[in-house]
Amino acid sequence: MRIVFVDMAMVDTSPAGSQMLALARALCEQHKVTVFTNKLASDLVGRVEWVYVPIVLRRPILVAFLAFRFMVTLLYLWRGLKGERYDIVHITDNTCGFGDVCTVHGSLPLRAHTSFRSFGIRWLIESFKANIYRPLLSKIGLFFLNRQMHNPKICAFVAISHSQWESFRKFHRGLRNADVIYNYVNIERFRPSFEKRLAVRKELSIPEDTVVCMTAALGNWESKGLPIAIEAIARLPSTVHLIVVGPLTSAYEQQAKNLGVSGRVHFVGFTSEIERYYSAADIFVLPSRNEALPLVVIQALATGLPVILSDFASAKEVCVDGETGFIVKRDVDAIVEKMRLLSKDSELRKRMGKNAMRFAKDTFSLDTMVGKYLKVYERVVEAKRKRAGKGEKKWTPQRSC
Repeated sequence: MRIVFVDMAMVDTSPAGSQMLALARALCEQHKVTVFTNKLASDLVGRVEWVYVPIVLRRPILVAFLAFRFMVTLLYLWRGLKGERYDIVHITDNTCGFGDVCTVHGSLPLRAHTSFRSFGIRWLIESFKANIYRPLLSKIGLFFLNRQMHNPKICAFVAISHSQWESFRKFHRGLRNADVIYNYVNIERFRPSFEKRLAVRKELSIPEDTVVCMTAALGNWESKGLPIAIEAIARLPSTVHLIVVGPLTSAYEQQAKNLGVSGRVHFVGFTSEIERYYSAADIFVLPSRNEALPLVVIQALATGLPVILSDFASAKEVCVDGETGFIVKRDVDAIVEKMRLLSKDSELRKRMGKNAMRFAKDTFSLDTMVGKYLKVYERVVEAKRKRAGKGEKKWTPQRSC
């Protein structure tokens, strides 16, 4: 098959892009693979046909998104006019207005919400982001996604969790059924490492006998529950620390300082080696408001960490409550209770950690994901052939907007 993948950044550090990257790696030996992207992992350069999609402005993200959507559509149409034909065009979310298979990674719109109690410039900036910018960005993205999901030219939709698609069916009326294919986790990359554990704890000056919790996100800490995690640490003994991987935000550093736990909350920023911090941790915590299928949780499970999750919609799909971790209400008291239980009981942590690794390997393997996508591709190719046989023009670029 001639397969096209479209995503803004096909690199290991991109949640959606890393999944497309894994598919391209797995399929490029037996199929002709073309990628339309702005960034591509170095190991795929030369192994696939790379159609570079330029993006002049990368900030704000809304401008970058619209620029990519415009440029990738032009490039695809231009190649179509030159006679390029493909069997499968696989896109993510609303990255472009064409495609055969669309994987939906997003969730429902963000609610306007902020809990900052201080005033001044910082409060104004954070309030603007939380109450105006992020909800606006979410609604614009969902506008394009809504048009995408009602595009009759797209033959198949793929959701990354059952709960995610059920939420979309309630929000977007008249949707067709979707295949549910879980994202994969790189078992070789995300596994326990005693050497990495010692190295990270030494870098952060964390004693070896300390119980380390961890949380991680690409942003929007308010929704991800970082304020809850920091407050929980303040209620636990001094032998319990927290590693925070993600964007540095002075507001939460100030919160830790105000609660007297700045020495126990370690903000490390963004990293391309997040697996080092999973190895250094004992417990993973994510009191998030909503998640489609949190990749950070899957990575934590693969590294052998018991997880403590709030009861967001997909929590039961990434955690077996009481076996690989705990699912609780999005409440500080509930989070503290389970953090205290796990921090005191090393045997429980070990048992849940082993269960977590087994669960991740069985549920989120690369072979399973690739096999399910190939079945979708084969079904779509057959549907396109039947459609072409009924008189529709064959293999032409299609636009939904």
